[in-house]
Amino acid sequence: MTSDQINQFQKNGKIKINVEGTEKVLTSDEIVIKVVPAEGFTAAADNLIKVAIELRLDERLQAEGFARELVNRIQNMRKNAGLEVTDRIKLGISHSSQSEMAVKMFGQYIKNETLAVEIDDKVDRDIKQQWKINGMDTIITLEKV
Repeated sequence: MTSDQINQFQKNGKIKINVEGTEKVLTSDEIVIKVVPAEGFTAAADNLIKVAIELRLDERLQAEGFARELVNRIQNMRKNAGLEVTDRIKLGISHSSQSEMAVKMFGQYIKNETLAVEIDDKVDRDIKQQWKINGMDTIITLEKV
């Protein structure tokens, strides 16, 4: 079936086709339409709406995800350390390719969300915790300014 025929079938619930010179009417009891996404995509459809989403995560999306995970962990550390919501901090994040990319691309976001005045890779501050973020051991340190 062509795309137009499929669309017509989904809209009307039946379709006329020509089989060896004879016109036949097929209904939804006789036809099953299955959405098969291309490699690297996922897809879903109903009668009139079709959606495909690319599953590949580019470098920017990976860095953003890592940055968001960092913010979550830092906020937990702030809370556990008894810091006030308005307290400014100095922030240390252990060096890795993922953390470096996250800080490079989303450093201002991390600072804004955690009230950090600076971010470096120092891991010798008083408040220190090791986390597993996206499968990578990451040490986060902070101190109140």
